[in-house]
Amino acid sequence: MKMLNYDTLDSTNEEAKRLWHAGELSALSCVTAAHQSAGKGTQGRVWVSPKNAGLYFTVVHIPSILSKGGGDSVWPLSADWTLAAGVACAEALQAELNLTVQLKPVNDLYAEGVIADSAISPVSLEALLPPHQFERLQTETLLKALASSVDVWYQRLQADRTTVIATYEKYQLPGTELQYV
Repeated sequence: MKMLNYDTLDSTNEEAKRLWHAGELSALSCVTAAHQSAGKGTQGRVWVSPKNAGLYFTVVHIPSILSKGGGDSVWPLSADWTLAAGVACAEALQAELNLTVQLKPVNDLYAEGVIADSAISPVSLEALLPPHQFERLQTETLLKALASSVDVWYQRLQADRTTVIATYEKYQLPGTELQYV
């Protein structure tokens, strides 16, 4: 996995797009930043990204059809990718940190009842984890686990959409409804 770490970026997503369009990404990659000056949330909302206060990252998964030079070279994005990423993050956080994670449609993560809107803040993790576990937390290890899990779930999505939806529903916050499916 290619890890691209920056101190400050306008947005990890925008940098990933620039790298993708420049042909600099050909395999699983993770673009991270300690600070984003122009982070974006859902529907173009401003995403506040104070320096060193969260894990700001974009995972780039190159679908096999694109990495082999076939198909249209477009930025792969759809609601299904978002579902798969949510499942991947929930599963990785549960496996790595033993946290109970639920998903609120379509991309909000709730860990032990605290919202993290598709990013896990170290402040939230500090509140959620026992002090000895938080002190030993290695952010790069966690980022790699999250990115690897995203890769696995994106591959599953390419093979079978129904598995992703069924697993998403397993993690779904009670009382919420996934409407686009």
